[in-house]
This record gives sequence, C-alpha cells and structure tokens, in this order.
Amino acid sequence: VSILAGTSIDVFHQFLGKEAAVVRVMPNTPCMLKEGMTGITWSQTVTHEDKLLIRALFDAVGEIIEIEEPLQHVVTGISGSGPAFFYALAQDVVQEGVAQGLTDKEALTLFAQTLVGAGKMLLTSNKAPEALIHQVVSPGGTTEAGLNELAKLQLGTGMVQVIRAAINRS
Repeated sequence: VSILAGTSIDVFHQFLGKEAAVVRVMPNTPCMLKEGMTGITWSQTVTHEDKLLIRALFDAVGEIIEIEEPLQHVVTGISGSGPAFFYALAQDVVQEGVAQGLTDKEALTLFAQTLVGAGKMLLTSNKAPEALIHQVVSPGGTTEAGLNELAKLQLGTGMVQVIRAAINRS
C-alpha cells in the first residue's frame, strides 16, 4: 500500500515485479479525526480479500473513492493537499477577524464551524453549489456584496490554479 504522491503502480512493479499486488492510496490528514477522504487505486493483482481489508482500513478513517490511477493526481490536488489550502484561507480569515475585534479563538471557531456546516450542506443537500449559494444571497445584501468582491478578485480562478499546481506536481 503506497501513499507516495506521484508514484505510479508501474514504478512498484518495476522493482517488485508485475505479479506484486500494489494499492495506491491518497488519504488526507483529516483521517486522524476519522473525517478523511482517501482515493484508492488497485493493481490488477490485488485480490478481492485484500480489497475488502484495505477498504475496511480506510473506511475506518473517513470516506473512500475508488478511481483509475491517472485520477490519483487529481485526488492529490483536491483532497490530499486540500486541507492545507483551507488552513491557509483560515489563517487569512482569522487574521481579518482579529483585526476587526474578535479574538483568535472566536474568529477561528466562526470560520471552522462555517466550513464544517457548509461541507455537510454540500454532502447532504443534493443541491449543486450554485443552488446553495442562492439560498444564502439576499439581493443587495451582505453576501451579494462579498460575492461581488470575490468575482472581482477572481478567487475561483485562483483556486483552480492552486489545485492545478498540486495536480501538476503530483
């Protein structure tokens, strides 16, 4: 079982032989809280019994997705590296919260719980992100003002570039 980003199953087969059963996984650090996300790719020689064992191991620490190997780079960029991107954003949001009068703890709690709740909404509502955005926006309101600024900053495009950089490195 390999957690080496960017290291293909073929690399292991070169050293261990084509008959070696190799599983490539990309877990993320929220696995430490049993809230992780893991992408799994199997070599053709992995047995059904081995797959059951590996699935059980990673199911115990979060969610899993089975994918074709070329998509492991995308998994790495989105969920393997993703927590650090959220932490960097949290660092900036907390800093602004403190500058506006909140304590570090208050600002961090507000932002972190908002991420938790928004994530659960995305996972459970069966609504596209666009529909969830529209549920929050009031015409002429605070959210609309913030989204307008977000559009000017092209943060979405910036985040795509961030994810692509991680994918390309993988």
